[in-house]
Amino acid sequence: MILPSPLKFQTRSVEAFPNGLGYAVTSIEGRCGIKNIDFNNLKDKYNEDFNFKCHRKSNTSNDVYPVHQTSFNLKYMTFATCGGDGNYYIWDKDKRKRLKSTGGCDAPITAVRMSLNGSMLAYAFGYDWAKGCNGAGSCPVGMFIHPTTDKEIKSSS
Repeated sequence: MILPSPLKFQTRSVEAFPNGLGYAVTSIEGRCGIKNIDFNNLKDKYNEDFNFKCHRKSNTSNDVYPVHQTSFNLKYMTFATCGGDGNYYIWDKDKRKRLKSTGGCDAPITAVRMSLNGSMLAYAFGYDWAKGCNGAGSCPVGMFIHPTTDKEIKSSS
């Protein structure tokens, strides 16, 4: 099945929901799209689909950064995004809200992965090639492991 992207610009990542009922897609335009799929009734779930702005200096700013990756955890079905702004965020797709934001890294965060049980978040930082070869070698490179708490990854009731 070929589906059109819910986003206008180049796709950076796609990740299926752990329950198999949809996926998240990210792009270079600082957006993430949430698509729900019901293979028995494809038209029924489209009203639950949405896109949202993320990885920007502010919602009104023109400083837009690529969203490099998403990663879900099975425990609460929340997910993390990482981006060219040097931040990772944790989101609740069902409540459509951000649960955690970070203070930022000195380099773009190029990859993120949450453990399935949500107890750990790992991310890598380094140059993301947003400025072409002129920016190569301009950023620190490394990885970080962050032990998470339920307060960070679980939406309050």
